[in-house]
Amino acid sequence: MVRAKVATGEYAGESDVIGEGLRALEDETDEWLRTRVAAVYDRMASEPGLSRSLADVRRALSGEPGRTV
Repeated sequence: MVRAKVATGEYAGESDVIGEGLRALEDETDEWLRTRVAAVYDRMASEPGLSRSLADVRRALSGEPGRTV
């Protein structure tokens, strides 16, 4: 794919293709953090009772009796 983009003249070199891909990934990651993660963090901060401890999550995933997730 990288070589094909260079071969068509869309990019000057392979490093340009990789750089563009990394920039796009960074933009998407930033957007995800700003929207999805920040919203969940804000809700958890305002309603601490919604959160579960790591021990509770592990117990629920392992099938042990106790608090559910």
